[in-house]
Formats: sequence, C-alpha cells, structure tokens
Amino acid sequence: MIFRKLYLFLIAIPSFTDTKAEEILEIGKEQYQIHCIACHVTDESIVGPSLIEISRLYQKDNTKHFIEWCLAPGKKRPDSVQMPSMAHVGEKNLAAIHSYLLEEVKGKKQKRPTKVRSWKQDDFPMPKTRPLVQRMFLENSGPATITVALAEHDLNFAFDAGSCRLRFVWQGAEFIRAWPYWQSNGNAIVRIVGEMRYEENSPPFQAADSSNPEEVKFLNYQLDKAGIPTFRYHRGGVLFEEKITANQEGDGIIRRLKTDGSTAIKLTTPENAQLESNPKSDLLTAEQARDFSLHLKWIKP
Repeated sequence: MIFRKLYLFLIAIPSFTDTKAEEILEIGKEQYQIHCIACHVTDESIVGPSLIEISRLYQKDNTKHFIEWCLAPGKKRPDSVQMPSMAHVGEKNLAAIHSYLLEEVKGKKQKRPTKVRSWKQDDFPMPKTRPLVQRMFLENSGPATITVALAEHDLNFAFDAGSCRLRFVWQGAEFIRAWPYWQSNGNAIVRIVGEMRYEENSPPFQAADSSNPEEVKFLNYQLDKAGIPTFRYHRGGVLFEEKITANQEGDGIIRRLKTDGSTAIKLTTPENAQLESNPKSDLLTAEQARDFSLHLKWIKP
C-alpha cells in the first residue's frame, strides 16, 4: 500500500507540447471508444457513471487525480462493478480521454435512471454497435489480448499483442461474455460467445532471412474511419502493419499486410485453412512484401 501511494504521488501530468488541442480531443475520443464506452456513456449511468458525472468529479484542473484513479481504481459504490486498472492505456492517452470527456459533456444533461440494474447476474451489456475493440483476458491467449467484433457476418477475432499474432476467429452476434472480467476487477478470463471458426498456432508469414523470426515487439494499433484496427509490430526484425477484415462470403478473413520492404516474406499454409496470397506466391520479394494480402478460408470439419 505504501508503494502504491508513493507511485501515485509521483505521477506527473503527461504533456502534449507539440500536439494541437483538436488532435488531443481526437486521440481522447479514439481511446475512449476503445477502452471506456462499454461502461461509460455521455449522459446515463450504465455499468459505470456517465461522463457527465465523471466530469463533475474530475474537472479541467483535476487531470492528475483522474489519471491516478484510472491507474489504481477503488470501489466507491457498494452495488456497482469495480473498475479494473486502465494502466495499459497509458497516462498520456488517459489525459487525452479526460480532455475529450470534458468537451463531450458540454451543454448536456444527465438522464434519469429508468430502472435499477442488478449486477449479480451474467448480464453485462456489450454495445451493439460493430465494429468494437476491447482488451480482454481470454483463455488460450496472452494477457495482452485485443478482441475485435467485426461488422460483417458477426465475425470476431482475438489478436495477442504480447506475441504479435492472430490467435483465433469465432462467429457469434454476442461477441464475448465479459461479466466475469468486470466483476473481478479485470482479473478473470472472458468467455467468447459463438462458434470457433479458426485457431492459429503460428503466423503463416515470416521474414525469409531473419536470424530470429520469433523475436517480436508490439508497437500500437490505429483505427480507421470505420473503426477497424491496424496492428503495428516488429516480427523477426521486420515492421509489419496488419489489418484483418471479413471476406465477402463470411467463411474466411482477409489480412492486409504492409512491411518496411527490408526483406522477402515466406508464406506457409496454416492447419485447417486454405491460404491464397496476392501476389500468388509462397515467397514474396522484399518489394512485393511492402503491400500484400492473405485470403484465409477455414476448412469446415
């Protein structure tokens, strides 16, 4: 407890010295939609308090305490779900979220609750809007797993940021059952809801001449205008950018990949799947590897 208090005391408010106010708000909005919207909406208390209520607790000059709470939250309401730590979001992004929520609530009023919810059942409300990006703890995947609900064909996938690779794809409108995660303050395994379509034991692409192909480092991910993430990471000394979408038929995925063009890329067909690449080759030259796609269809049992 002493070390925790000392850590919070030493927190400095992150600086956006070279960033315009509009860009800060855009960063805050993006990070809010990724990490916060499942529990906090603008004018209504659902799982957690509304942005209006949060803005009253943490006003413009209170960014430091807002970040402190997000890094090591407690439990203020005995009948509510305790918020898990948002340390993985990063202090700079948390500061941007704070700026965004203060702007978002301007001129808006809190709605009166229509009914009292009981959080003693597995009824955690996942947002119905797709696409949706959520960081969760899933079975058979690392602790830095990012789950994505795609808009097409109710397809969902899990990307393990720790090992920088796709883990599995499943199909189901409900996406995930996240109640155990929130109920345990982020310490429980989340259950996926739907039918497993594809599991990947290792990536079907790697640097052809890398001395250490398994060396990985996750950088970040960025959302496009539709809300689809592009993951950026190093694998085997090569910078990859990977974007995963559903194919037109709904029986596979399309993986759009870009590299820094420093080396050729070797492709291998994964188990229980058909793999086609564009260009059509098992060995892409360094130039071809700058921008290519993999069309993967799972083989039905």
